[in-house]
Amino acid sequence: MERYYWAAFRLVPGFGNSRIKSLVSFFGSAQTAWKAARRDLFLCGCLDVADCNNLLAEREKIDVHKIAQEWDKKGIRLCRPRDSEYPALLNKIFDPPEVLFYRGQLPVDQQLVGIVGARRASAYGKNAASFLASHLASAGFGVISGAARGIDTAAHNGALEHGRTFAVLGCGVDICYPAENKRLLDKIVEQGAVISEHPPGTPPLPGFFPVRNRIISGMSRGVVVVEAAEKSGALITADFALEEGRDVFAVPGSIFSETS
Repeated sequence: MERYYWAAFRLVPGFGNSRIKSLVSFFGSAQTAWKAARRDLFLCGCLDVADCNNLLAEREKIDVHKIAQEWDKKGIRLCRPRDSEYPALLNKIFDPPEVLFYRGQLPVDQQLVGIVGARRASAYGKNAASFLASHLASAGFGVISGAARGIDTAAHNGALEHGRTFAVLGCGVDICYPAENKRLLDKIVEQGAVISEHPPGTPPLPGFFPVRNRIISGMSRGVVVVEAAEKSGALITADFALEEGRDVFAVPGSIFSETS
């Protein structure tokens, strides 16, 4: 149940990895920290008064065993960096997610290639993404992307023709975003996995998408940028990949296109 107590902390507004790590380090486990007495929480030095009161109020509303049962019924699983199913390459990046939520089956090997690009993609870009993803899947590689409109969707569809694909979301794994990709996400669960560091029920807020890109690059041996605007999530993914020493590839395009 330890991983579920970690997840329970993520359900408390304002509690990110660093704050939870401090509490777990002080109390010895997430379960002990979650059940700590009011006095011990105030005296631990990890939280200010407002955060402590917030935690005490929120944990009264959360039944950890109940949410574990509910997530299990929905096919939602959890893993942490120390677990065998946690993606090995992701575990090597700076600040890997302390809890990974997923539906489907996580990759058992490290043979993944990320394909990312613009949401407002050209027909050429979509065809290139689908073509590359299809051939990579045929060669035994898994394709990982963000399930967004445009290049991401084309890459997932291309990979599904011949093999595995994985989608990293900027929301909970039980949220279909964009809504028109519901059928696509269902197929991805059957042949790969839908993944997020955000607890189930988390809405797709703008600030979550740049951060999720480090998971795409972190799970990939290399990242292919098909089309991307000068300031885009695709180039953020490429930056993350370069920082982690992963290969980055670019699909050539027209010199007259701003996304080439």
